[in-house]
Amino acid sequence: MSNMSKKLSVCLLILVFTVLLFAFTTSTAARTLKLAHVTGVEYIYHIAAQEIGAMLEELTNGELSIEIYPGGQLGGERDIIESLQMGTLDMAFVAVAPLSSFSSVLLGIDMPFLFENADETISVLVGTPLGKTLLDSLEEVKLKGMALWVIGMRSVLNKVRPINTPSDLAGLKIRLMENPVHLDTFRALGASVTPIPFTEVYLAVQTGVAHGAENDAQTLHTISLEEVAKYYSLTSHFANNVVLIMSLDTWNSLTLNQKYIFEYIIDKYTPTFLQKAKEGNEKYMQVFIDTGVQVNIPQLELFREATKPVLEKFKEQYPEILWVVNEVNKLAAQLRD
Repeated sequence: MSNMSKKLSVCLLILVFTVLLFAFTTSTAARTLKLAHVTGVEYIYHIAAQEIGAMLEELTNGELSIEIYPGGQLGGERDIIESLQMGTLDMAFVAVAPLSSFSSVLLGIDMPFLFENADETISVLVGTPLGKTLLDSLEEVKLKGMALWVIGMRSVLNKVRPINTPSDLAGLKIRLMENPVHLDTFRALGASVTPIPFTEVYLAVQTGVAHGAENDAQTLHTISLEEVAKYYSLTSHFANNVVLIMSLDTWNSLTLNQKYIFEYIIDKYTPTFLQKAKEGNEKYMQVFIDTGVQVNIPQLELFREATKPVLEKFKEQYPEILWVVNEVNKLAAQLRD
């Protein structure tokens, strides 16, 4: 063998060794992703995070795992979203309502009385081209939308009286998230709006600082609000949509195989999440009834009529949501036929 051939052989061996060493070190280097949410450890956010984390660790052979920070340990939802944008946090579960302050196109699925029920919302948003487009839009604000899921329909639980018509909300102080659509909707219905951190709602209602709050039964039960508020009116004014999001910096740092595994997990876990959400709401609706909560169905057409100006205001203020609202209405109409 010539000297030149020997040199080429040595160089080739070095190259192969280097590639193999790089592949070995990158495939075995363990990495822990930080995931935050603002709810308790018994809530569906936390359960889902644990189960997704277990799947991730198994399918990556320990390359990736998830460390969960529940109960607002890393701040409220706005703080969490900002941390994701800065790359100091990897993942989070957040509601669409606060997320729409960062990506206004999401306001298009957070309009009052846009959806009739959770099943309709799922059919329109989960795993659909519309849902994917909305998730993809988050990349414009340095976020990666992993999943758009539905927990239930938001309704009013209060301590004063049943809500049958909008006039029944007059004078009631209802806790809401700090979201302009939500605030304007309840003002249009005649309520006094009170933005209060969710963790403080129980005490606020107990002491009369607020008369009630709005959300699905599962979510309201996490703070045991049924102990101090005994009237649950099924207004179903908004869908409780949730997004599993990742920092775009974190997403871009993953290998192609790790990205594929994440997408596989989300696809596989979606039916599980939706079923858990449905069962949770059914379970805690019964808990409400068993603890003496009166449940009623209001005259919803009166509520829809009273909140029409809210929809028109935000369509004018945020023209980018027009196509979203129109698409939702078209798809929902097809389901109702």
